[in-house]
Parts: sequence; structure tokens; C-alpha cells
Amino acid sequence: MLDVIIPVYSPAPFEGLSRCIQSVLSNTPDCNLIVVNSDKSQPININRGLSRAKSKYIVILDWDVYVSPGWADKLVADLEDNEKIGIIGARMVGKYNGLNRQATTLQEWPTLAGGCMVFRNIGLRWDENFPNGYWADTDFCRQFKKEGYQVWIDGGVEVEHDIHTHGSGDENYYKNKWGDLNF
Repeated sequence: MLDVIIPVYSPAPFEGLSRCIQSVLSNTPDCNLIVVNSDKSQPININRGLSRAKSKYIVILDWDVYVSPGWADKLVADLEDNEKIGIIGARMVGKYNGLNRQATTLQEWPTLAGGCMVFRNIGLRWDENFPNGYWADTDFCRQFKKEGYQVWIDGGVEVEHDIHTHGSGDENYYKNKWGDLNF
């Protein structure tokens, strides 16, 4: 069993959310789908989903990410094959143009965008002090590193990220928390 959390912050276009849910249900056998829809921040919505998650592995998937057959099986297998990996992401394609797009192989990675990440359920939570969610995913990855785990990406697993936005402002909170802007 795999818990798949889809946090929906602010009203999401129904078509995008519907397509995301359909892609998960069609391509992720034996999953527990948790959709959290509220006007709270992204980290708060994710933590609400985490409070309902019971599986060994958990997925955070943005409402505008569409998955294909085998995606989850491959990422979970990567975690099973290497106990040092705490959190792993897929290569995001489509309108997404960030760091995760550059991956082409299975490799250790500095940080992941929160659009698609699979991780061990070790009780970590997202820091709810990030006002709009930006840098919160990097903070979450860094929490795993602090626990002695590694962050990886499997560039051979692709998911489509339809509407990707960049934010700012949370880097000051991140820097104050960690003392730097490193990943």
C-alpha cells in the first residue's frame, strides 16, 4: 500500500485536479488516495494529509501532476533497493522547468521540487511557517538529510507537471532556519 497525498491550496481548476486523480487511480495500484483541499497553506495541507497516512512510503503529488504506468512501482523499488535513500523524486516534464527536469539517471540529488516526491514514513512533517510553500520542499529534503538519509532522483521516471509557478519570499525564512541557502 502506498499513500498518495494531493494537497490542493487555493481553488484548483477542476479539470487539472480531475486529470491528476484519474492518472493516479489508473496508474497506481494499491494506493490510498488522500486529497486535502483547503485555503490553508501548502505545508498545512500536506501535514493534514500526513496525519492520515499510514503506509511505509508516502507520495506528495501536486494537483497538476499527471503520472504514467509504473511510476510509483519504480520509485518505491528505488527506495527498497537502497536504504540510504529517504526521499526520491521523478523527472518532471511539461511546463515545469526547474531542477528536477535536468535529471536523466538514478542519482543522488541536492533537493527536490515538491511536485512529485516519494519518501519513507519516518514521522517528519512539513514546516508550516513557510507562508506560501516555496522553499518548504527544500526544507523537507534537508530534514531527511539531517536524519542521515539521502535525497535522490530517478530521471528514468517521468511525470508531467502541467502548471508550474515560481515563488519567492520564503528563502529568508529558510535561511534564518538553516543559516544558509544550501540544499
